[in-house]
Amino acid sequence: MPRPTFATARETRRSATSNNQHPWELCTTMAGGVWGYKPNAKVKTRDETIRLLVSVVGRDGNLLLNVGPRPDGQIDPEQAQVCGMLATG
Repeated sequence: MPRPTFATARETRRSATSNNQHPWELCTTMAGGVWGYKPNAKVKTRDETIRLLVSVVGRDGNLLLNVGPRPDGQIDPEQAQVCGMLATG
């Protein structure tokens, strides 16, 4: 059986092995570990998200950051605001 070529760490700040031999990524969510929409979920702040991104990229990884849309398909305004702040600095 072939070995996976991409190690994945989910929902924890503990990264997959970052030994530069295999690519890895951290899969996490913007809101309280919920992969879909959950009303009143605690949303990561801009600073928390930037620290997480720097931590992952600084160890040669990728960050998959999930944003769960509301039932009507729109992104929760609080999550959208954080994403917008990341895009503009």
